[in-house]
Amino acid sequence: MSDRQLIDKIRDDYSCFNVVQLATTRAAELAEFEATVNVLTTHALTGLQRLPVRLRRRAASHRVNRLPRRLHRHHPSSQNEQAQLTTKKPVEVKHTKTKCRRFRRRRLRLLAFAARFAASTASINKTSDRSVPSKPRWLPTHLWHTKRFHMITVWGWRLPQAPTNKVFKACQSASLNGCLVFDLSYLSCLEMCGSERDLVNCLQQLVQYSSLAGSACVPINDCGAPKYACEQVGLFLAKPIASDLASSAVERIHHPVLGPVRVLWAYPSEPTTKHRHVYIWLHPAMSDEAEGLLTECVARYNRACTKDDSVQLYNRTGQVSRLCTIGRQAHQLLADVLVPSQSAVKRGDWNLWSELITNCRQASCIPYGTTIFLPDCSDFRTNRPKLKIRNRNWVIAPAERSKAVAPTGVISGGKLYTWTELRSHQPGINFRTLFSNCPLRDAESGTDTDVLLVQNAAPTLATSYPHCTGWDLILVRSHHLSSTEDLLTLRGSLAARDLLISCVYRGAEVGGLRDWQYWSTIGTQGSASMLSYPACLWPDTSGGQDWDAQVATRNQLRYRQVWGDFLCHIENYTHRRPPKLRPNYARFGTSHPFSAPWNELLRRYLPSDDKRPYFVLRDPAMLRLVVQRMISGEPRACLTIEHLTRCDVALPWALILVRISAVGRGVPKPNAILYAANVDDDLTKDSQVDYAISECDLNQRPVLGYVQTGNFNHAVGHGTGLGYISLAAIATVIQHPNVGPNLTCVWMKNIATTRLRPVRISVVFW
Repeated sequence: MSDRQLIDKIRDDYSCFNVVQLATTRAAELAEFEATVNVLTTHALTGLQRLPVRLRRRAASHRVNRLPRRLHRHHPSSQNEQAQLTTKKPVEVKHTKTKCRRFRRRRLRLLAFAARFAASTASINKTSDRSVPSKPRWLPTHLWHTKRFHMITVWGWRLPQAPTNKVFKACQSASLNGCLVFDLSYLSCLEMCGSERDLVNCLQQLVQYSSLAGSACVPINDCGAPKYACEQVGLFLAKPIASDLASSAVERIHHPVLGPVRVLWAYPSEPTTKHRHVYIWLHPAMSDEAEGLLTECVARYNRACTKDDSVQLYNRTGQVSRLCTIGRQAHQLLADVLVPSQSAVKRGDWNLWSELITNCRQASCIPYGTTIFLPDCSDFRTNRPKLKIRNRNWVIAPAERSKAVAPTGVISGGKLYTWTELRSHQPGINFRTLFSNCPLRDAESGTDTDVLLVQNAAPTLATSYPHCTGWDLILVRSHHLSSTEDLLTLRGSLAARDLLISCVYRGAEVGGLRDWQYWSTIGTQGSASMLSYPACLWPDTSGGQDWDAQVATRNQLRYRQVWGDFLCHIENYTHRRPPKLRPNYARFGTSHPFSAPWNELLRRYLPSDDKRPYFVLRDPAMLRLVVQRMISGEPRACLTIEHLTRCDVALPWALILVRISAVGRGVPKPNAILYAANVDDDLTKDSQVDYAISECDLNQRPVLGYVQTGNFNHAVGHGTGLGYISLAAIATVIQHPNVGPNLTCVWMKNIATTRLRPVRISVVFW
């Protein structure tokens, strides 16, 4: 059959088909279908949401701009339609014209928004009542971090918590053998200027500097101030110490502390005068209290002096950016990033920086707290590589050493410099102009940036982990010209971002608060404990107690067995773990699973009627000469509580920071209990097996302290942690006949187990 014949046959078969007759017959069914579609339900507000959910092929949005263009005609404004098809009160829908996301996320608008957030602190600090900002402040690298990190709001800032990709082990490896970058621009910066002697006397009552020995200690002049520009790390006291007791080391042992502080000394304004500037860097958790103490101290000094000799105090928070680089390759990486412009060859410390690049491969070769001012750095984007460098081991060239350098002053990282050798290069410009109120030099048109380098090694970190030493980079974010106006430069906010991106393109990793806390505690095994504030290791400070209370509340909501009605109103009640992940701590004999009961521990060994507060013993001489010998079991150091009271009445209430290392299996966890071992216990034999604990055995073992933080340490290959033990417990336990005198190896019990694990403890020196 041909095609034409087939077409004629089909036409004859369907010639009786009448469309009009079919529509008339099915009119009732079509009307019923149309009525079903037009029925409005409780949640159906648009034309595309009238079908039941089980019959919809896709979910329809309430906003027309989220639908394809071809479906916009099926999305009527249903206000009039609802009034006709339902007898209920019509739902009033406000139609506001919203800008599209592409318009709202434009690059220039976001950058300008970030620049406006930069100086929000500057305007707030001018007010006398210290008003709290309604919105959290932004870091200069906020736009870069928010696309790659989980962001949290803490201390009035929007800070990165952890990267979204899985780079935790990569960050910890970079902190040792590579380069790890942190943005510390959230630190509060206070500027003090005045006579050198007044500044020394004011800071001497509020700051306790960390002790250094040998060539690492910066030379001091007749007034007691450093001769050169440098940064010193110390402890900020909670209340001023009396002037007659300022030099007494015994009184400073139990003096209350607010937290760590960094004091940056600038050069004198003129060689003949003794007028200097000091920049104090504080954590935002303690900055308000510290600023109040400094204000009172400055006001007290200004009453007894003339107007020309008065001490001035300024708040530079939000105007300065600070990036921290740590790791073995941080020094060589910055050597590639920081390049002088044509106008900066003969200005600043560029000659010194060139010599350090040639003779040193690591920042640990340079004295602690060294400052290098590099003005007019060229744009960080000019020499950036086109592709990211994943492995810098083949990029770093060996450090060249001059023939005139003696081999005795050379270490594995290069030449070992002293303060005298560094300051033989006369600085061209004082970096005080970096923060001054002078008019800006081509603020908007220029592309060059002034950078201040500060060697960031803590005293104990430089000794135990010298390869973790790096540089802090300080840049100006906004300039404060007068008391009535601020000059916000977009270039100031972009400079820190461009510097961060340049480091990333050269193989550096960027970490958040989680990585910073892990590195400063577990990664360095307590050597960088001064940088961990306020997390974990500061139970005697107000900021540390607030942090521990927040962590305890969060864990209590997650693992609480009894769910009361009052907890249902808490915001984070949905974060409660399922029943199988909520252990019954009463079964394991753990009375305090969420916080360490320090007061209860001290009442076991000290009189309960004495309400003296506990404190952390941070004096290095007392830790090295007394506590370390008591723990190691030396017969001459077998002191009692009475002996400690003779030295200082408050000494038995001291807590000792110890480093915890697992002998075999097991990982130290927070709030784990540390028990003293009996004479019959063989810790070496029991390290390979689990040791079950019973109630009678628990009562016979004295408690020494608790673990503050712990986890598996990837650098050493086993579990490590940090904790505190009571000095009164040590003095009491070493006198007990059933307990051995050597307390370097003790038992540890985690909060969710009944097994004892042997661990080794050693004193951490601040």
